[in-house]
Amino acid sequence: QIANLPASWCELNNFTFTAANSIVESAWKSHYTSIFHLNRMLASLNGIQGHVTALRAQTRSFRAYLYLQLYTYFGTLPTTDKLVMPLGISRGSDLETRIFIKNELKASLVGLTDEVPANKPWYMRAAGVYMMLARLAVMERDSQSAIDYTGKVIATGRYALTDSAAVFTAPASNEISWNITASMTSPFKDYFIRGGLKIDFCPTIRYTETYLLNAWANLFYGNYSDANKALNTVRTRGKKLPVTLTTPETLFNEFDALCKEELYREGYRFANLVIFQKATAVLGSNGYQDKHAHLPIPTSVLDAYPNLVQNVGY
Repeated sequence: QIANLPASWCELNNFTFTAANSIVESAWKSHYTSIFHLNRMLASLNGIQGHVTALRAQTRSFRAYLYLQLYTYFGTLPTTDKLVMPLGISRGSDLETRIFIKNELKASLVGLTDEVPANKPWYMRAAGVYMMLARLAVMERDSQSAIDYTGKVIATGRYALTDSAAVFTAPASNEISWNITASMTSPFKDYFIRGGLKIDFCPTIRYTETYLLNAWANLFYGNYSDANKALNTVRTRGKKLPVTLTTPETLFNEFDALCKEELYREGYRFANLVIFQKATAVLGSNGYQDKHAHLPIPTSVLDAYPNLVQNVGY
């Protein structure tokens, strides 16, 4: 428990939040503010003569990440390359939103590699984009694509699972696919704890997730051998004995248990519970209802843009 937690955070924890919740409003508006900054950067790059492919790739991949985060928690989105939100804009369909994000990610790969300047560790790597595409593939139950995208990251040979005690102290380690954490402040700093481990940053994408999503994808595809292999890779790093699981239920339960343990408080748990339709069973006693699969569109946003429609139930 975190002492003196603001009421707006308590509402999220207890699923009593409404469209007027200040944290929900801040999440929506801060993401779109960053998106419009990136739109301006892209507009400027389009007017520059010379080699700007790498900069354009970085900008588009960052924008895609912001849209993916919004889509994960709010559902369908208004997408635009304008410098401000058009007054008459509306939300795209689920398919349109996902296609937009996927197209942005795939376009950014043209200018990305897995090497980044030492003085710019926050730069996006190709592995980060493949992992975001893998996350989308899991949302779509597209196991073959998830296998392909996670496989591309594994095939680089650049990344490795590091000792659990060191994961959150070395942003430049081979465990980290992408890190944009500048600093951690309360209340997140107080929340993001890992037992007695030293915590210096919260990774955005790391290699453990690659193997876990690869395991799920192979399970869903029916390739239990490769699913076991991926799960055991993570288990071995956690100093657990390997297992040989032979049913979808036992494989998924092991996948779910490892996600809960390995990615503890990194921001995946709630989204995964929703994606795999486990949220009601796990969070129902906390007040979770079906409508909470997505956050509400903030009241102030609906007031400003009348063509945007509220999520069901709010």
